[in-house]
Amino acid sequence: SADKRKGQPSTRKMAYGLVTGPINEQPSVRLMNAARGEVLMPVVGLGTGTYGQPNGTGGEYWGPEQGHNATIAWLKLGGRRIDTADDYASRDGIGTGWVASGVPRSEIFITSKVDPSGYGEALEEFAGILKSLQTEYIDLLLIHWPGAQPGDFDKPIPPCKQGKSTWTDCRVQTWRALEKVFDQQSVRAIGVSNFEVNHLLEIFNLNSSVPSVNQIGMIGIQDIEEDPAMAGLSTIFWMG
Repeated sequence: SADKRKGQPSTRKMAYGLVTGPINEQPSVRLMNAARGEVLMPVVGLGTGTYGQPNGTGGEYWGPEQGHNATIAWLKLGGRRIDTADDYASRDGIGTGWVASGVPRSEIFITSKVDPSGYGEALEEFAGILKSLQTEYIDLLLIHWPGAQPGDFDKPIPPCKQGKSTWTDCRVQTWRALEKVFDQQSVRAIGVSNFEVNHLLEIFNLNSSVPSVNQIGMIGIQDIEEDPAMAGLSTIFWMG
């Protein structure tokens, strides 16, 4: 079909229900609040987190090899949004995969996440994310969870997880770290993940940046979306 705006053949195609082509032609949502300029996030993305272990227990496992191969396949298919996190075993493969794909970094929307570990710990995690993903910036950075997760037991325990601070303090400190890297233009937008209304209100009460996104599971949708305080906050749903 012809692109009526330019008189040129359209580069948009359909593949397995996914609209492919340049990132600015894909169905997207514009992120508001703590987002710099016009940040367009494709509505469909590749999730790269799994619950399994390398020894085959706990379900499917994605290490660097699986992350690498999935990233190349996704980008070849035409997908442009990739979701990862500091504690995903596939993370290094995401970095090698997008580089090997030949797709320009500007054509890829990368979401990553840090733990609610406090200010200094979050900044350290973010530095590691940039290194492993082989990029100078992240499109969307989130606080992964409002509290501790069982999968973190193999990591050094930061002060926030030792009970020396309240979880409210940890969330606030981590949010301040996200604001710092946002101000440094190392991320294009910042937000949270798996937060409930009371967690979001803690950040709103800081009278500073308002999260651009809350990424949540398919449960708990009604309470979040019907609260009037959530106006302007985009919601991303994950399934697993």
